[in-house]
Amino acid sequence: MKHLKKILTLAGSLIFVVNFAFADVTPTTQNPETLIQNTVNALQTQIDQKGSKLKNNPKALYAVIKKTVMPYVAIDQMAGLALGPKWRAATPAEQQDFIDQFGQLLTKTYANALLTVSDYQITLNPLRGDSWKTSQYIAVTGQVTSKTNGKSSNLTYYLERSGDSWKIYDLAIEGVSFLKNYQEQFQSFADMKSLIAKIDQMND
Repeated sequence: MKHLKKILTLAGSLIFVVNFAFADVTPTTQNPETLIQNTVNALQTQIDQKGSKLKNNPKALYAVIKKTVMPYVAIDQMAGLALGPKWRAATPAEQQDFIDQFGQLLTKTYANALLTVSDYQITLNPLRGDSWKTSQYIAVTGQVTSKTNGKSSNLTYYLERSGDSWKIYDLAIEGVSFLKNYQEQFQSFADMKSLIAKIDQMND
């Protein structure tokens, strides 16, 4: 999981941002870039204010992530994409078990990464035109920059429309896909049972 941790660390507290709405596109549909940037700023402020407390209380940090991040992740879709052929071959019970364990893994890995990347700046590039108002899928690009050494990494969020808003289903840092790293690692397991057992062990 080394590559995954690196991706999450670089990403910081910038991933997984949406608001849920209903029905088709309306004049109130929010720009996905604005949604992400506003929530990045709000979450970063919370981490800055409670950093020491959260660092000493992992369960409190997990609770913050579950409340502010995980409800807005397209976890079912991510699970299916991460497993690839294994997802189609799995039973419904195995799929649900994997979703549960995968969600816990994301929560804990992301939470731990947040505490190691407090000194950074996230800048998103404005979307050009109004195509996002009718698109089913959208990519939002930007940079994550270290305030310590000034080095920047390019990042891209991949979002799918969810009602009048969006869900993030993948993230790439310098072109390296979050999901692709999972796919490569998960394919090394012979079956779902051994894979789920391994993730359960990691979560423990």
